[in-house]
Amino acid sequence: MTMNNEMFLAEKGKGAFLNGQKIQVSDVDFSHALVGVGTAPYQEELSGKSMELALAFNRRMTWRWRLLPLG
Repeated sequence: MTMNNEMFLAEKGKGAFLNGQKIQVSDVDFSHALVGVGTAPYQEELSGKSMELALAFNRRMTWRWRLLPLG
C-alpha cells in the first residue's frame, strides 16, 4: 500500500487493478510517457526483485533515465 492508499496488482493474463478496480494502459508512446518504479525498502527480497525488473525494462527501452529529486 502506498502513502496515497493505492494498491496496484497485476498478473500476467489476468489484468491490472488499482484498489480492486480494473485499469488499463493508455496508448501514449513511451517517448512521451513517465515511468516510475517503486520498491519495498524494508523488505530486501522484494526491493531487489523490483530493481531487477526495472533494469530489465530499461534494457528494452531506447530512452534516457532522468533522476528526479524526492521531496
